Amino acid sequence: EIAQCLVGSEMCIRDRVWPGTHTVVVPNPDLKPEKSLNYEAGSSFKADGVFGSDDHLFAKAVFFYDDVKDFIAPKAWFEPTTPPTVYYSSQNVGHVVRKGIELSGTYAAGQFSTSVSYGLLHAVDKETNERMNGITPQSANLKLAYAFPAQAINVWYRAHWSKGGESSVEDRATGKNLHFSSFLTHSLGAEWSPKVADLANPVSYTHLRAHETL
Repeated sequence: EIAQCLVGSEMCIRDRVWPGTHTVVVPNPDLKPEKSLNYEAGSSFKADGVFGSDDHLFAKAVFFYDDVKDFIAPKAWFEPTTPPTVYYSSQNVGHVVRKGIELSGTYAAGQFSTSVSYGLLHAVDKETNERMNGITPQSANLKLAYAFPAQAINVWYRAHWSKGGESSVEDRATGKNLHFSSFLTHSLGAEWSPKVADLANPVSYTHLRAHETL
């Protein structure tokens, strides 16, 4: 999920809901593919029996550096129509360097497990030396889960945080880019995986999802 937020744009727009707005995606027939040179270095750690005989700990740290030509970024603009409309189109913006870190860890003991992750991303246009707007600079995730093996049920809670900033969505009324606040989402859910031959995939139920703007 970190990768989706960091590589994606518009402050993880997939997790944002704009009530009362209409979204239109405008195709770009002149869009060119990206050409990139990518470097990645990381380290991982695994240990069993950290606090008890049946627990497991896994941690990972990754540094990445991407040199991208013909970088594809969203171009968006906001029209104060009725209802308000946000238009999105992909465009090439030249030569961009993205670098950052990803940290993640998982701990499991018996039926309980928890996982955390954090991502930091800095993206700069090499031609102008300006920071790229609309790309989530920081994001973090937390998941807590508990399994009931006899009932084949797994319940979980998940929180996702993204840091806000200046977007690439232009307000045509003012000529300025919109500023997105940091936001936090909460999710509660349960998965039921009965051992029935006719069911190839588990049945998943999400009970609650909440959105909080910070």
